[in-house]
Amino acid sequence: MLHKETVEKETGNVIIPRKDFEELINKVHAAAAMKNDYVRIKNLEPWKENEKLKKGKRIVS
Repeated sequence: MLHKETVEKETGNVIIPRKDFEELINKVHAAAAMKNDYVRIKNLEPWKENEKLKKGKRIVS
């Protein structure tokens, strides 16, 4: 008869509850949205936006 040996190795995988996983995914999506907003605002040229708004709409005081 063959002798079988069981060897356990650390995989680095972690098991978490579904609720925690869903919260983590929501936080990742929120962080991605914040980063996209940051990049958009960082690259914004307010003077050009202002000119577009002035040309496109009548300013009401």
